[in-house]
Amino acid sequence: MLNEKFIKRALQLFIRFLKEEKIIGVFNRNFSKFLKQHYMEKYVKYNNAYSSYLLDIAHINCYLEDENIHRLFLDYAMTWAETEKGFDFWQNVNRKWKIYFYDNLRLIKLEINEK
Repeated sequence: MLNEKFIKRALQLFIRFLKEEKIIGVFNRNFSKFLKQHYMEKYVKYNNAYSSYLLDIAHINCYLEDENIHRLFLDYAMTWAETEKGFDFWQNVNRKWKIYFYDNLRLIKLEINEK
């Protein structure tokens, strides 16, 4: 079962990654438009709150191991081809995110186990 603390810490890491890549605004716009166009009921339910949406996706995908949590943030959050930036852009971002996540996975686990 997924550890909610782990997911929240990974979410913080994801936000840091987006900021470092200078694409947090692009992500927010694409995610918001995707959700509004394809899942209006979820857009209203979550009030465009990515963290709440992500936690619900995590509960649906509770079989994921810690090492695969990185997939929640982009793979499961939106259909890349149906966004403003398109599939190729998000595929490239996802490739970078996966590397960034694995580079920091040990630190996340250490932080979670200390608390």
